Amino acid sequence: MILTLGNSAFEFTRHALEIKECDIKNTFARVKNKTLRYLVSESCSPSRKHKEKVFNEYSDYLDVPIGKFLLMLKEQGNEFYKEFLIKEYGDGLFCKFAIKDNSIFYKKGLYVFCVDDELVYVGKTTDCYYKRIKAGYGNISPANCYAGRLITNCRINHLIDTVADRIIFKVNPMDNDDEIENTEKKLIQEYKHKQKCMWNK
Repeated sequence: MILTLGNSAFEFTRHALEIKECDIKNTFARVKNKTLRYLVSESCSPSRKHKEKVFNEYSDYLDVPIGKFLLMLKEQGNEFYKEFLIKEYGDGLFCKFAIKDNSIFYKKGLYVFCVDDELVYVGKTTDCYYKRIKAGYGNISPANCYAGRLITNCRINHLIDTVADRIIFKVNPMDNDDEIENTEKKLIQEYKHKQKCMWNK
C-alpha cells in the first residue's frame, strides 16, 4: 500500500497480527487492587460527582474492589456502574492481538490498520511497534476502561474486535521522531477526506 502526500509517497508493508482472543467481556471488572473508597476519594477527580451517592447508598461496599462492585451493579441491571467508566467503550467487547513478525518489534514509525483493502486508521509510534501494539491497542488494561483515562486504546481495540477476521496491519518504519509526528498528522488530514470510514478522530 502506498499513501501519498503531494509529491511524497509512503509505502506500507503488511505484517501479520496474531488474534489471540475476541469478544472479551467485563474487562473493567478485573481491577482488584483499588477499592470503591479509593475511587471516590478526593484524589480521583472523575468520580467526585458520585461521592455523595456512593457514601449514602453503597457505604457497605467501600472496601470492596471496584471491579467486583461495578460488576455486581451491572449484573443487577443498575446503570450507575457506567458512570465510572469511559463513555461508550468502558464496558465494550475487546480483543487481544499481537504482532507476529519480530523483525519489526523494535522499529518505530507509521502504521495503518485496514479492513480488507480499505484504510481505516493511521497511527504512529516514536517508541516501537511492539510496545505500541502490546501495551496499547493489543491488550486493554482494565484500568483504561475507567473515566478519566484516554479513550483511544479502548475505542480502536473495540473496533478491531468487530472486524478481527478482516483486519490488516501495515507499517512504514522511519527514524526521525519529528518526521514521524508530522507525517502522521498530514496523512490523517489527507485521507480522512478520501476514505469512506476512518477511525481517526
